[in-house]
This record gives sequence, structure tokens and C-alpha cells, in this order.
Amino acid sequence: MSIFSELGSGESFLSKGFQTKQIYVALDENNNFLGFVYIIMNGTFYRFPFLHVIAIAPQHRNKGIGTKLLNYFKNLAFENADKIFLTVAEFNPKARQLYESLGYLQVGFISSLYRDGVSEFLTMKKSFLHSN
Repeated sequence: MSIFSELGSGESFLSKGFQTKQIYVALDENNNFLGFVYIIMNGTFYRFPFLHVIAIAPQHRNKGIGTKLLNYFKNLAFENADKIFLTVAEFNPKARQLYESLGYLQVGFISSLYRDGVSEFLTMKKSFLHSN
């Protein structure tokens, strides 16, 4: 399943991310594409970093690349924030399990956020270095 339901909508989406320099791409030592993250630094409540999309090339899944990209997001985002957010679709329990193992806690549930009939869990991770 995909959040892109119309032909070309994914291309437009990614184009905007590259134009605004919010997409960070993971490459191997030979510059082969491994995956990417799309980070909106003030994407949650116009204040907190939001991981909009994380995607790993199918042939590179289950090799720790997703965890490395999530750690990159965390390290970058926690430079200036004490909370970070991401959503995960209810049909993706494997990703949800990964996020929970990395310390993300469910703080909300949003019905039909990106597509009708597909609900998302809103998750948050706190930085203990920036806590008041």
C-alpha cells in the first residue's frame, strides 16, 4: 500500500522535498541508493521535527539501514528540539515495532490521515538531554 494514489503524486511530493532540502539520501560506498528520509524540521505543531517519510530500497531492507536513518533523524532533530514525531500506518506493524524499540511512544491515532480508510499512529520520542 502507498500514500500516493494518483499517478505522478509521488514525483511531485519528492520534488518538493528536494527543492526545500528536506530529503536526506543514504548511499553506499559506490553511491548506490539505499533509502531516504524526508524531514520537516517544524512539521509538528509548527514547532517540532517530523519524520514525514522514511523509505528503504527493497533489496536493502532488514540490513539496519532504516535504524541508521532513524538515528540520523533523531540526532539532527534533537540539536534544536526536545521532542520529535513520526506517524506509522496501522497496516505496518513491523515499522511500528521498530519505532517502539527505538523509544517512540504512541501519543495519538488519526483516522484517514493520508488516505481514506488508512489510519496512522502518531508517535513521539523525547530527548532527555533537552528536558526541562
